[in-house]
Amino acid sequence: MARQIGRVALVVILLFTAACTPNDGDTLPTSAALPTDDPATEVPVEEEATPTAEVLLATAENLRPTLPPTFTPTVEGDSQEIDDTDDASASQPSNPTSTPSSETSNPPPVTSGERPACVDFEVDLQESTSTFALGTQPVAAWTSIDGAESYFLELSNQSGFVILTDIYIAETTYTFDADLFEDAQAYGWSVYPLDANGDQMCFTRGSEMVVQD
Repeated sequence: MARQIGRVALVVILLFTAACTPNDGDTLPTSAALPTDDPATEVPVEEEATPTAEVLLATAENLRPTLPPTFTPTVEGDSQEIDDTDDASASQPSNPTSTPSSETSNPPPVTSGERPACVDFEVDLQESTSTFALGTQPVAAWTSIDGAESYFLELSNQSGFVILTDIYIAETTYTFDADLFEDAQAYGWSVYPLDANGDQMCFTRGSEMVVQD
């Protein structure tokens, strides 16, 4: 009996060994059978289309809420109340023909841009020299006016060159030195009055003097 059991065990061991031993024709799978990263063998994947800016804009506009056709904006609080009296006064134009008040004082009239007293300021032709002989002293004369404290006098030759200036006198006549004049020349003098502040009161007045041959 023991021998039979031993034979059965041996047969079982032999059968198990035969089953675990690979045949020569059987081969294990190699790495060549595995999938590779070759781009040529990759299956193309469809990419999702990116929406353009026009499509996004149109979509955004369609999503904007719209106001009902009867919507009217209103202002909260007391600011929506309108004062009718203010509108009435604002709509009325001002009166352009309003007369000035009689209390407004007008400045005194001025003759030709001068002070009123200047109407009496002029050259004294009777006392002034018009022609004179060389070596003599010609005279310039003018009338006095109210408010004048002094008079400013200048002398020029026929070319317009000032040969005597900065003469301030209180009188209304002035006698020139004979050495200032040359033969066959014409000269001109001018004068204007000054007030107590030293301001010019009138336009200049003047005349011409000619040296005789």
